[in-house]
Amino acid sequence: MRRSLQLGTRLIIAGCAMLAVGCKCEEDLKLCREENDRLLSEMDGLRAELAQAQDQMDQAKASSAGYQTRIAELQDALSKAGTGGAKEGEFTVLGPGLSWLSLPGSVLFDSGKAKLKGASMTRLNRIAGQISSQYGGRDVFVIGHTDTDPIKVSGWDDNYELSCQRALSVARHLIKQGVPASRVVAAGCGEHRPVADNRSAAGKSRNRRVEVFAVSRSFGGGG
Repeated sequence: MRRSLQLGTRLIIAGCAMLAVGCKCEEDLKLCREENDRLLSEMDGLRAELAQAQDQMDQAKASSAGYQTRIAELQDALSKAGTGGAKEGEFTVLGPGLSWLSLPGSVLFDSGKAKLKGASMTRLNRIAGQISSQYGGRDVFVIGHTDTDPIKVSGWDDNYELSCQRALSVARHLIKQGVPASRVVAAGCGEHRPVADNRSAAGKSRNRRVEVFAVSRSFGGGG
């Protein structure tokens, strides 16, 4: 009788243990399902973010291609017009809806730098005022250029990056002075659009420059 009672007790204990294990498994399974649902939802969110980022990248590429075409048009108009009578830092009318000026890099920056010199601020302030008063409805393209000397110690990846950063410094200053940011485009051409021979010091000095174009949106049929 005692052995039967002990056996029955053991069976009851074993049954309770199995029931407890079963409950634990169900609870773990529920948690796994909830975690799986959370991860799936998170993956859906990441897919949506990725699609949005890809769309933004495609738009940026299209805009960049459009700006590069526009810059090429401006440079072509500049080369055809000639600048024999142009004054340094003064806007020259190249044609209907297109005015241009060029600033020497030495006036704006120290060698290998993209931070504006303090002495350049007054001139840039005057240019910003002129853009606001005379070219208020135009787009403003700020384009940096360098010579062919390779980057060695200044920390930039190449002349292309330096020219872009210099154009950006000028563009930001013009914006601070009231030129609407929605109309300003900053770009760099590195050493690839020289106006003089890079084999001489004088030629290199001329090539280190920042150009500013004030462009009507109707110029060249652009929209």
